[in-house]
Amino acid sequence: MAWGDGSVYRRRDGRWCGQLSVGGRRLYAYGRSKREAQERLRALRERARRGLLPREGRRTVQDLLEAVLAAKEGAWAERTREDCRRLAGLILRHLGRARLSQLAPERLAVLFSDLSREVGQKAVWDCYRLLRLSLNLAVRWGWLPESPLKGVDPPRPRREERPLWTLQEAGRFLRETRRSPHWPWWALSLACGLRVGEVTALRWRDVDWERGVLHVSRSVQRLSGRWVERATTKTGKGRTVPLSGLAMEALRRQREMLLERGLPVVGDALVFPAQREGEGYQDRTTITHALHREARRLSLRPIRLHDLRHLSASIALEMGAPVTLVSRYLGHATPATTAGTYAHALQDARVVGEMVAQALALD
Repeated sequence: MAWGDGSVYRRRDGRWCGQLSVGGRRLYAYGRSKREAQERLRALRERARRGLLPREGRRTVQDLLEAVLAAKEGAWAERTREDCRRLAGLILRHLGRARLSQLAPERLAVLFSDLSREVGQKAVWDCYRLLRLSLNLAVRWGWLPESPLKGVDPPRPRREERPLWTLQEAGRFLRETRRSPHWPWWALSLACGLRVGEVTALRWRDVDWERGVLHVSRSVQRLSGRWVERATTKTGKGRTVPLSGLAMEALRRQREMLLERGLPVVGDALVFPAQREGEGYQDRTTITHALHREARRLSLRPIRLHDLRHLSASIALEMGAPVTLVSRYLGHATPATTAGTYAHALQDARVVGEMVAQALALD
């Protein structure tokens, strides 16, 4: 096998590229500076000298993605697997038959440019992340000497702030929609800052009326037309949420409505069951449509159901609650495990709930 010293040059995008020809193959090493590219090229040249370069094969991008999805089958949650299969489909429409050994940064840059005309920025970014993981694994498996994605600028999505209701608009919405059968859901989401899947999975045994707290320990989501419940929250850990006056009122109203329907309100019975008996979880689409309908009636901007959680956090921060307490209240931070610290954290977190309830005062 013959190899040369290689060359280093600067690309139009400002990155530095080291190029090396080995046995008729052209290999690349990328860096953000000339020195970094030279060091990576030197390491690549040493691997070539020692005969450690992976053999050139006929493996394609499709082969790689299929291998990665199979390797991660047991490690990823079902929702993650479903999302990655969908993203892989987008990538394979453009690169399915492309050989890994011939995959150049320029071609990947064109891929992301083409995808940006087909799907949203978030989907393009997710495709990039899946490719980054896959190509890094290809390097670890010896399928590639280096990931060609290192020479591509990440297509990071621009953060777009979703307009939420103001404090006054949120309070007006709750006052004017008291008679809606979905009011308890909306009020509880706002009062406790719960995720949609957490509200859907709530059971009456999670409500501690005596202590005035709500145990949030599971989540549920709809995948491929069926409900999938996880015995954990999104962050993998449960939390205890203090119930403010608004939250208690929402739960009492919901209990009264279920008793009128002759449904159980204890134990494993769902707090928000489907409208039709025997259908299990409440369909969030129905609640979202009702939310939009009421918002239009009140001349308010339609918002997503999940935005009620964001609105709760915004109100708490606006009322002066410390960021650390709001994070704990929403389940973003890990709660303390000792009894003393847990009791103190719970007492502090109760302030957040009362702030939200006070700001949304309905009287």
